[in-house]
Amino acid sequence: MGRLLGLTEAAEEKPDDISIAALLDATGEAIIVADLEGKVCVASAGALRFLGEGEDITEAPLIKLLNERFAPCLKDPQAFRDWLELTSAMIGSSFTLSPSLARHEVMYETDGGQKSAFSVMLSAIRDLSGKRVNDLLIIQDITKWKRLEAILNSVAFAAKETSSRRHIRESMPDLFSVVREQIAVDAMAILLFCDDARSKVLGAVPDSFLGGADTMWSAGTCSLQEGVLMELVSDVEATLLETDSRGSSGSLVARSLMERICADGFSSMIILPLLSPDKFVGLWILAGKDRQVFGISDVDFLEPVSEYLAAAVHNATLVEKTREMYLSAVRALAAAVDTRDPYTMHHSRNVSAIAQRIGQSMRLSAEEIEVIGLAGLVHDIGKLGVPDEILLKPGPLDPRERAFMEQHSSLGAAILEKAGMLSELVPLVRHHHEWYDGTGYPGKLHAHEIPLGAAILSVADAFDTMVSDRLYRPGMSVDRALAEVRKCAGSQFHPEVAQTLELIASEAVAGNDGWLAEVTGYGDRICELPERESSACPATGRTPPEAPTAEDLSSRELGVLVRIAEEMGRLLDLESLLEDILNIVAHEMGYSNCAILLPDESGGSLTVSCGLGLSSEVTGKRIPRGLGIAWWVLDNGIPQHVPDVALDDRHYRIGPPAGSEIYVPLEVRGKRLGVLLVQKTQAHGFSGNDVDLLMAVGGHLASALEVGQLHENVKKAAGTDSLTGLYNRRAFLSVFGPALESVISTNRHLSVALIDVDDLKRINDDYGHLAGDAVLAHIGGYLKSRLGACDVAARYGGDEFVVLMPETTPESACTRIRKAVSYWSRDSIETASGQRLGVPGACFGVASYPEDGVELRVILSIADDRLLKMKGRRGVSVRSGSERNLQSR
Repeated sequence: MGRLLGLTEAAEEKPDDISIAALLDATGEAIIVADLEGKVCVASAGALRFLGEGEDITEAPLIKLLNERFAPCLKDPQAFRDWLELTSAMIGSSFTLSPSLARHEVMYETDGGQKSAFSVMLSAIRDLSGKRVNDLLIIQDITKWKRLEAILNSVAFAAKETSSRRHIRESMPDLFSVVREQIAVDAMAILLFCDDARSKVLGAVPDSFLGGADTMWSAGTCSLQEGVLMELVSDVEATLLETDSRGSSGSLVARSLMERICADGFSSMIILPLLSPDKFVGLWILAGKDRQVFGISDVDFLEPVSEYLAAAVHNATLVEKTREMYLSAVRALAAAVDTRDPYTMHHSRNVSAIAQRIGQSMRLSAEEIEVIGLAGLVHDIGKLGVPDEILLKPGPLDPRERAFMEQHSSLGAAILEKAGMLSELVPLVRHHHEWYDGTGYPGKLHAHEIPLGAAILSVADAFDTMVSDRLYRPGMSVDRALAEVRKCAGSQFHPEVAQTLELIASEAVAGNDGWLAEVTGYGDRICELPERESSACPATGRTPPEAPTAEDLSSRELGVLVRIAEEMGRLLDLESLLEDILNIVAHEMGYSNCAILLPDESGGSLTVSCGLGLSSEVTGKRIPRGLGIAWWVLDNGIPQHVPDVALDDRHYRIGPPAGSEIYVPLEVRGKRLGVLLVQKTQAHGFSGNDVDLLMAVGGHLASALEVGQLHENVKKAAGTDSLTGLYNRRAFLSVFGPALESVISTNRHLSVALIDVDDLKRINDDYGHLAGDAVLAHIGGYLKSRLGACDVAARYGGDEFVVLMPETTPESACTRIRKAVSYWSRDSIETASGQRLGVPGACFGVASYPEDGVELRVILSIADDRLLKMKGRRGVSVRSGSERNLQSR
């Protein structure tokens, strides 16, 4: 037997000690020690299953054994042999190996076809003087860790996919593929909870699952149950049969939805709620064809993905709100143009509709068609700068007037460039009067230099102009207008676009298609010029459309809308957005004293969230519920014009004296978000027009406010633990670093405590996870409300909390945490079954600056060590982090 130097000498001095072989067997690892000649000295039982189970391999050449018995079972044996040859040669030459060279990962397959991943490490054993005395080989099973690595990579990929797509449905196929690599799933869907107790399918795989995207379902009972973790249904059909006395399926989802899943041939499902800080926002439903296909182990993968999905649903909602605001601004800008001339008040809408039809026929993408349609609505926005005597002139324009009119496309582009989110419309609006032969304006672009969208708008614009009445001439028939487009193809118009218009218009005429009838206004006789009744315009003999009244937008309102559009593109934080809204009101509308009042989270008071002028001195002041005109406006949604505040007994003074005031509700889609207050120092300072103007823009201001609040909520959710309302681990670490730097620079104290709740696994096992979550929420609430004002508490993960205590010595920190634990452990909570459950105590560890270190990781590590020592002294079992996270979901 080869001599085991260094290790055997100690054993010879103490013959009663256990043998080296027994010691290696106790580790459970595959370990081999070889002498300097490369012969095996001793091998553990784990190693023998690779190199000769039941055999005595002592004195056998290690490298030969590995090449002949281990390598053939590997997926890539040659790569292993190459590594083995290189590594053994470097060890023999006394070369010190780096960790990366000393270790090699392999895929091992048994005769039964089972595959496992192993890490093989070969290194030298050296004595105290550094002399090499033996070689050590360790074969370690890393299958579990490789699976965890694959899961983490899959979670990261799924997170990237869900956050990088504009719509949830676009990411569903890739997300489904990632999930299917880990779990035997056959279908899945993501549902969004709506305000009307129903839920909408945002996306599904396959497309028809649960009716497909945009299908509405009853929201079921999930939104009513706080603390719900998930639901595993091993047999959908059996669950439907197990109804209670009220006919309920007992599931978190509506019975109708379960029936649909069953009817589609799915036998099992798993449901995970998508959680925001204060409510459910949706559901993630996965279904399998076979019964009992899902297990609790699948949650390790699904739960972190569901957190990213919840954020993606938040973002999808935010994008949709922003889009609604965007479209509202575009429509308002279009109305501002059309109301200038009653003869052209539907022109922008018609051009948009015709242009989109052309784009669809030319098989453009949905995004391109959408941009063209929006550009059609605002293509003449620059006409706001054209004087009425030119725009409304009942006859041909002279050269000077025509030159002025031709500036409108460049002016329109300049207006849109100032509005960030409308910038993609700019090139289409600027160039929609370019001619294919290069003689148009403003850039004299030629042929394919003209953006295709602009070329489409040019044809649509000309066609609608020809079939519409004008002050200086009657409208043409459809046939005649198409003949003119055909004649000008290749000179004024893009030939392919002109041909496409003729094709779709001819098909509409043949099929009596409603879209063309709506554009021309000729009803069923779209090929003819119908007779009109009198009360006619002297230039045309036609009756003009009714002039707009309430829809007419003043130039001041237009300025507000353009400024709002600019803010939409920036999506500032809420505080900055409120300031910008007031600056818009002040600059564009001429009101220097104004404020925005928002209800607080409890709804008990209105807060002056932002002020300008007189009101800027009282920012932050609260108005108790029911007091003052602002509360009345918020509750009733009716604006109030107060000509003389001294004569209105509802007036509640919140700042310096004011003479007159206007209160306008900030309301969007039936939700009143706050109140806009405008003041003047003198009585009777406002007219009825001021109220109309403020009401006209109030909805747009409310939309901007709603987007800002959604954006603020998403940012807040990213740093908040949804169960306890405390900071999450990531947010805490972002606070800890700067706090530590601050105390180091000022040479002050700082302490941090890690707290581990006792017996939470037992509570989960005995009373259920809802009870365990209630315990964590209770402790979180205690830490949030009872610690010092400067302390920062967070849920560190699973059943662990962490508290940062500035200006606190180690002794004071230990005393405060010990008292906190003793106080909350006197409390009790009520379980779902009505039992009273005592809140458990906790172990903790405290570390401080400067006593324990100057680095964040060192201080946390010492606190963790002290926590583990306390648990050891008290005989409390120490669970791994993954176990803690799993049992306290």
